[in-house]
Amino acid sequence: KQPMATPTALSVLAEHARCSVGAVLCIRFNPTGHYLLTAGKDRSVRLWNASAGRADADGNASLVHSYTGAHAQEVRCVCANPDSTRLASAGADRGAFVWDVRRGCVVRRLRGHDGGPVNDVRFA
Repeated sequence: KQPMATPTALSVLAEHARCSVGAVLCIRFNPTGHYLLTAGKDRSVRLWNASAGRADADGNASLVHSYTGAHAQEVRCVCANPDSTRLASAGADRGAFVWDVRRGCVVRRLRGHDGGPVNDVRFA
């Protein structure tokens, strides 16, 4: 069951746009619903704490980490694995990457997407 959007969660869209260049193309909750992931035109993936009580004075969700440097073009999708220790991202550059959440680095690049952009990514 996907968590319901809250005012704090919805503020993530505005915050991602404020601290990036370009549109937010994907927003997803992690499996527990305490964090949100965003991906966008700025080639970044961002992890946000959307839990109640973690917002700033204006009610905006707090940025936990930005994951950058892997994608050459816009990131179209992102998701977390079941225990939220890994993220997967993919996008217009036909790249799909697995990230270590804690270390903030790519641990694997998935190759073979030669037909065009990758529009979705999920853990099984």
